[in-house]
Amino acid sequence: MNGILLIDKPSGITSYDVIRKLKKKIKGVKIGHAGTLDPLASGLLIILLGSATKLFNLLTSDQKKYSGTIIFGDLYDTYDIKGRVIDSKVPNIKEEDVERGFNHFNNLTYMQMPPIYSALKIDGKKAYEYARSGEEVKLEPREVTIHSLVKTSDYKNSEVSFETVVSKQTYIRSLAYDLGAYLGEFAALKTLRREEIGPFSIKDATTIEDFKLISINEYFKDFKQLKFDEFTTQLVKNGVWLDHRQTEIKEEFVILDEMNNVIALYEPTGDGRYRPKIMF
Repeated sequence: MNGILLIDKPSGITSYDVIRKLKKKIKGVKIGHAGTLDPLASGLLIILLGSATKLFNLLTSDQKKYSGTIIFGDLYDTYDIKGRVIDSKVPNIKEEDVERGFNHFNNLTYMQMPPIYSALKIDGKKAYEYARSGEEVKLEPREVTIHSLVKTSDYKNSEVSFETVVSKQTYIRSLAYDLGAYLGEFAALKTLRREEIGPFSIKDATTIEDFKLISINEYFKDFKQLKFDEFTTQLVKNGVWLDHRQTEIKEEFVILDEMNNVIALYEPTGDGRYRPKIMF
């Protein structure tokens, strides 16, 4: 079985819990996911099956849309309310202050520090494993872009709801923390729901029990598609580069085999040649 599943992950379980449950239903198939969701978070989780696991880098580079709630007043070691409170103070901000904070981060590219409680690997070990054992965690800030950050509620009872569209590598927990720091306050993520990843929407997601397979062909349905003779098709399967003798397309394209299955994604190199980006 090869393809993509769109799962609506409930809050309270890990992304790997979803994979574990699917493995009981789908035997003997490689299973992965494109972008972890914390246990606190719910929403869109993209599951990759079989050769579709090769889409990982493609899908994790897509921008993502989230909705959620930020609460002010406590500093958590995890930057969300599932962590341990390490400091507190009564927030001294008003609606206009929150507006100012949202306006600052809206359409902003900046260097964001990931949470120490994250799955980022350092010397082969996950950051949260260092943090849980009390070891020092040395993380480097990463450039992220907050394409939009919009208030979806008034600031009330120290809370505000939001929607945001962000680039790859963005941690919404860090965004909540950074918003608080910008306003001179402590802030943490109270709720989070992932709404979109690239072209995929939570509206099309299913439960773990009622999953529907999206084929690799369906994923690439809007890409340019090429078919070659048997000889050239075999060369493609062997990973050969192409050139102007096969095509002069200026964008990425997929190649189909004799059964109309996608066997490769190619990209132009800018010098009249095309290299295989993904081989299925």
